[in-house]
Amino acid sequence: MSEIEVEETSLTSKELYQKNQNAIKQLEAPYQDFFFDCQAYLYLSTPPTVAVDNELSKLIKRLQIAERQGLSVEAVIGMDGESYCKSILRRIKAPKYRIDVSVCVKYVALYILLTLFIVSIFESIRGGVYYGDISAAIQMPVTVSLLGVPLQILTLFSAGFFAIQFRMNRSFDATWYSHGNILYLLATIVSLVAAVTIPFITHYYQVFLISFPVWLIWIIAMITGSYLALSDKVHFSDRIFTMVDNHQQAQEQKQTVEVDNEENNQDLEEENTSIWQTIRLKNPLLTRKSYRKWQEQQEKEEKAAEDIHSKRLKYRDDTSQNKDTSVSSKEEETND
Repeated sequence: MSEIEVEETSLTSKELYQKNQNAIKQLEAPYQDFFFDCQAYLYLSTPPTVAVDNELSKLIKRLQIAERQGLSVEAVIGMDGESYCKSILRRIKAPKYRIDVSVCVKYVALYILLTLFIVSIFESIRGGVYYGDISAAIQMPVTVSLLGVPLQILTLFSAGFFAIQFRMNRSFDATWYSHGNILYLLATIVSLVAAVTIPFITHYYQVFLISFPVWLIWIIAMITGSYLALSDKVHFSDRIFTMVDNHQQAQEQKQTVEVDNEENNQDLEEENTSIWQTIRLKNPLLTRKSYRKWQEQQEKEEKAAEDIHSKRLKYRDDTSQNKDTSVSSKEEETND
């Protein structure tokens, strides 16, 4: 491994990303387009990691060689761009994106809160101008549709999905209308238009509307903003999770100790079981006397089995001797 490769592996993913961005700017436009297409394809197929950025840095070196020698990208790489990206994903065994529900719920909640906060600002301004009173301004209602908000979030997710598909199929000199890209583009536009118009439609027809006062939304926004600021500076969320984990571990240790104590108590009770408890539970009590009786019975059974076996052998021997004598007598009679 060369010193350059050792230096690249020691860099973080962010540092490699910045290094690649600075290096690709020195190349001509066609090579830059190919690099950015590969980068988009890889980043949309797998989470960005150091391995992906290392492969992109190797691609930049190949592109530099191609530009220096005046060759095309396909001539240096030996394949088309999509096949090259797929080979990278197979070689580094890149994992696929995993949908974390907790992260999605967090960002959806922040989106809803941000939307309500923006609407509350306009409602407070409208109430202050109309009534001329601050108390009336902070008491203005902010109306939300219980059906419109989930539909709007669903259409936004759909627009993001279709936009990603359009970007991946648009790579490597593909036109915006080839390979079904026009369908992805139309689906993205329709989803975005639906996300914008759904709130107005649900409010116009008053579909499952609920209202919150402006002051309540501002208080929730202030608490959320303070929490996010503190969690970024002092890792407040990590401390909460560690506290929860420690409490859970303490509860588990307490439960294990209680279970061990119960098992020990059960063992002691079983050892100290009296004859009366045994009779009540209808379980025989194993003593030396009963063990001796059982052993004597086993010996008797074994002895009886041996006697039967010896008798059978003796009977077989007697029958065989009788057969031999009968055969010899018959032979003597024939000779006579």
